Amino acid sequence: IARFFVRDLTLYQFSPEFFFFVLLPPIIFEAGYSLDRDRFFENIGSITLYAMAGTIISTFIVGYSTFYARKAGWFTGISDTN
Repeated sequence: IARFFVRDLTLYQFSPEFFFFVLLPPIIFEAGYSLDRDRFFENIGSITLYAMAGTIISTFIVGYSTFYARKAGWFTGISDTN
């Protein structure tokens, strides 16, 4: 359909900088602005628990997988003494 109305169909590249610096901040602002405070503070314990537990679990998974990937020889150029 676009070929009937537009003669120049040059493809435009969607840059990640445009998304992160222009489009994402208003989305996050609107989500926080329309958040129901009462329901948020009712669930603050479980929100904090999942945030902390998820961060700790993710840290150990990434750390151990990186350590064993280096031991397996998947990474090169990294000193063994460090």
